[in-house]
Amino acid sequence: MEISKREAQALAVIASRLDRKRIKRTVQPADILEVFNHLNMIQLDTISVVSRSHETALFSRLGNYNTDHLTTLFQDRQLTEYVVHAAAITPTANVPLVREMMERYARNHSDWTEERLDVRARVLDRIYAEGALSSRDFEPPADAKQLGQWESWYGNKPEREILFSLWAEGDLLVSLRDRAFGRWYDLPDRVAPHHWHLPAVTGEELQLTLLGEAMRPLGVATAPWLTDYWRTGGRAYVPNADVRKHMPVLADQGQVVPVKIEGIKEEGWLDASLLPILEELRAGSGWPSRTTFLSPFDNLIWCRPRMEQLWEMFYRLEIYTPAPKRKYGYYNMPILHRGRLVGLIDPSMNRKEGVLTVRSLHLWPNVKPTPALARAIAKSLDEFTAFLGGTDWYILQSDPQDFAQMVMQAPA
Repeated sequence: MEISKREAQALAVIASRLDRKRIKRTVQPADILEVFNHLNMIQLDTISVVSRSHETALFSRLGNYNTDHLTTLFQDRQLTEYVVHAAAITPTANVPLVREMMERYARNHSDWTEERLDVRARVLDRIYAEGALSSRDFEPPADAKQLGQWESWYGNKPEREILFSLWAEGDLLVSLRDRAFGRWYDLPDRVAPHHWHLPAVTGEELQLTLLGEAMRPLGVATAPWLTDYWRTGGRAYVPNADVRKHMPVLADQGQVVPVKIEGIKEEGWLDASLLPILEELRAGSGWPSRTTFLSPFDNLIWCRPRMEQLWEMFYRLEIYTPAPKRKYGYYNMPILHRGRLVGLIDPSMNRKEGVLTVRSLHLWPNVKPTPALARAIAKSLDEFTAFLGGTDWYILQSDPQDFAQMVMQAPA
């Protein structure tokens, strides 16, 4: 089956839940959990120029919501965190799918020194007796300045490194990401009581399961895009060679359909459940209608090669680019409009004054700066500002130059 690039873009956006109109009623915790269950994970990042990345990713799909609902879902043991796509929040139901990776971490970190074993025992004893703890609950040792081995990455607390190791190896699970972005760790039985004692999914069964779970939110994918979905900071849960071996099996099972994507040399795969939607698109209905802004770490675009191949958009976050060399801004966010990536905004939120400043807005050269696009972006800026707790927004400059005025003067 051949599909056009425009169809592939639309199917990817639909599969990522970025096509729908926002929920008109008040968003409930169950709505947020449904997004997590569909995507399997939402990546975390420490940067909060506007909001935390995972909070933005949920806003892009749900509209305005109460971020305290995330705390509720953690407390209800519905969510935890693991290195499923770097560090990411994931449903606790996925714990059996990561047990094999936990065991791999444990094998690779078997060289515990006597000093580290002492710290390990002390940390586990405290959590067993006191319940969930964060690294803030541990004081630096009196001779902390002399403990250079702890300082480079984990600060001056040996317990912080031990907590991370215990979490990676499955001796602890994350029970909460608090408002200060701190991890709270607890015993697995307490964090995932309904899932921890289920048999771990391993081997070929695990790989086939993970590929199926990746196809659902990707919608349409090549082998490299699938390899990227479930991964630690670098290691893929399903290596590329295994992806290529297993995808024909999923095709034989009727879960995916092989496709040729216009302009992409790699063999592609389509989630079979999207076939009726593809028919609707070809009949002229069901095309994405949402306009929103995407976190640089959003599931739709975190695989930069996919972004370049599918949307022909070369994108780099410019936080680490020296200011004079920045082209699109410190924290530039892609603009998603009706299934297309049409440009970038560089926002900054002044929470004290309640004002969202868009330092620059860029449209791609092939995008027409129409009044309809200006209205859609203005409406999205209204919604984003309200989500961030603000009351007003403005744009400093744009390319094309007069488009900023078009957006700011767009009717409400």
